[in-house]
Amino acid sequence: MGEQLSTDAMSSLMRARSIVILGASTDPEKFANRPLVYLRKLGFAGPVFPVHPQAADIEGFRCYRSLDDVPGPVDVAIIARPAEHVPTEVARCIARGIRAFVVFSAGFAEAGPEGALLQQQLLDMCKSAGAVMCGPNCTGVVDAPTGAALSFMTNLDKEVAAGGSVALVSGSGSIAAMLFQGRGGLISSVASIGNEAVTTAADFIADAVEQPGISGVICFLEAIRDPQGMMSALRRASLLRKPVALLKGGRTARSAQVAATHTGAMVDDDMATQAMFDHCNAIRAGSIEELKLLATLMHAAASRSIGPGIGVLTPSGGTAVLIVDEITTHGLDLPELTEASCAALQELIPQATPANPMDITGFGANSQPIFSAAISAMLDDPSVDVLLVPMGGGVGKVGSGRAQALIEAGSRTGKLLVPIWQGTTREQPGYEAMLTAGLPVMTDYALLVAALGKLIAHRRRCLASQESLGPPTLLPAAALALARGAIARGDLSLSEPQVKAIFAASAIAIPAFRLLAPAGEAPEDLPLRFPVVLKVVSPDIVHKSAVGGVAMVNTPGELGPALRSMRSEVGSRCPAARIDGWLVEEVIAAGLELLVGIKRDAGFGCLLTLALGGTWANSLRGAVTALLPLTPAGARDLVRRFFHDSEEIAALDALSDLLLKLAAIAQALGDQLDVLEVNPVKLSGGPNAEAIALDGVLTFAAPPLLLPTDTRTP
Repeated sequence: MGEQLSTDAMSSLMRARSIVILGASTDPEKFANRPLVYLRKLGFAGPVFPVHPQAADIEGFRCYRSLDDVPGPVDVAIIARPAEHVPTEVARCIARGIRAFVVFSAGFAEAGPEGALLQQQLLDMCKSAGAVMCGPNCTGVVDAPTGAALSFMTNLDKEVAAGGSVALVSGSGSIAAMLFQGRGGLISSVASIGNEAVTTAADFIADAVEQPGISGVICFLEAIRDPQGMMSALRRASLLRKPVALLKGGRTARSAQVAATHTGAMVDDDMATQAMFDHCNAIRAGSIEELKLLATLMHAAASRSIGPGIGVLTPSGGTAVLIVDEITTHGLDLPELTEASCAALQELIPQATPANPMDITGFGANSQPIFSAAISAMLDDPSVDVLLVPMGGGVGKVGSGRAQALIEAGSRTGKLLVPIWQGTTREQPGYEAMLTAGLPVMTDYALLVAALGKLIAHRRRCLASQESLGPPTLLPAAALALARGAIARGDLSLSEPQVKAIFAASAIAIPAFRLLAPAGEAPEDLPLRFPVVLKVVSPDIVHKSAVGGVAMVNTPGELGPALRSMRSEVGSRCPAARIDGWLVEEVIAAGLELLVGIKRDAGFGCLLTLALGGTWANSLRGAVTALLPLTPAGARDLVRRFFHDSEEIAALDALSDLLLKLAAIAQALGDQLDVLEVNPVKLSGGPNAEAIALDGVLTFAAPPLLLPTDTRTP
């Protein structure tokens, strides 16, 4: 599909100027009738061509007996025919020059093997023609500004309104309806995408963020069908500073894998998804309600400046305490007010203490002039970026007065002003007046602060992402040569000494070691400091300790007997195993044991995971995952997340440096990498902090490919 054709086809789909409906129905109860009702009621200005073999008109639109009878060019075809007829209809439309489709029909991949074959036909035809499709098995698309409602979603004629700035993309028609209901004035476009047979969620997001009137996107997905396309769309959205908030189903871990490494079994789909969201600066929503809140804030912030400085003005001291807890929890700032602001507030309410949060008491809140002046004083303070105003339980005249003060302040300020309605009922003139005025009225302060924190963090990361990534990370020539040699030999996995040789060539700290021959004896003058660890080296033995292949040796005199004992025990337990030798390695006693693993995922690319190591390696406790490539700032952020944002991580630099060097190895190997794992990493603190790789695993994808010559990290 050519890029320009794809763009033109997406525009025809999402911003249709002319529409044909194949399978149009005269029955008001059927899905194929509802778009015609909506197009008429919403005043769609373009031509609409219902195709019906007998009816003269439907909902005031002239009918045509067949597609061949339809005059003029057509942007998009709605298809509401039984599944077995859809490929034929699509073929006829393509022959007619139509390159955009909305397919309501079910009975495709979701219905079993026969349906999957029909869906593959749709994909093949559309790819060949450069066509796009919403569906099949979807509720369709809506463009609110033009009234192009190519959908049978319930109640659309009452929800669609002009002036919205948020795009909605959903893999579920029901959830699309839940998100849209009551927020028609915020939502500018809707895409309920169904099976994503041809055009995926990534394509809809990519199209939305390029539209000048779109301030952000909210999205619900059950699966990410095109990870690379999604990453591209999310990175573009971040570059444009347009937030994309996604609610992704399937957070629970998938079935356990049988894997030779801990990393292979550790990184599940949800961890990969989270790593992608972090890497691409997407917002992950935790619920449908949070998505709704984010949509409200995106729309309200479209023409407002927002930042981390949160001001709070309230008539309730208790509410102030609760909101401060949430603000602190979500990493937002509660700045001190300037002397000028404090003086203004003190003059307005002498009996109150001027501060942030500002408790103006019931006396101040019940006087509309005082309440209005206090709001202005807070908004005028240069350290306040966003002002939250919990309104207490005021109803009736008091509530209306507070609402009017907020409406007037909102019309004057360029900052985000958020009223929090705390009345026992929303059926009040003040509540309705604020909504009508376009204020982002909230009812739950905790959910609000959480969503606001995510939105502000997104903007902060947008600015941070503009910084230079620095020079490309290069894999040293010696390490590259060792990896090339292994691949040239056709090795699919390397022994521990081979992996450590690559580590050493990459300037990764490792313990001093010597490799003894398979049938050799222990030398008396081994140049190592005791105690040492003795380990079997075998391509057929992954978990050495399970077969007696690991032993602690305290003195040189104990090494010979320990070697003979290990050779006997491993030989009896694994008689067919190939033995490449026996590794004798100095013990690194002090330090925290961690695991660093990098695994190539077919969809997401390379994923780096930092977790507890040693005996904890099978646990996901505290594990954090990042998508490669890894920048120095990204490595430090990953370490801070692992240690829960502690600023007193003595070994932060050492561990970050190790992550970057391991990432450079993975990037150089490219598609040939399967798993690169260090377990354990011994992390020591203090002024001479070190991250030392005690053991390593490196496996390649099969079959081996030619190693790329350009080893720079993109």
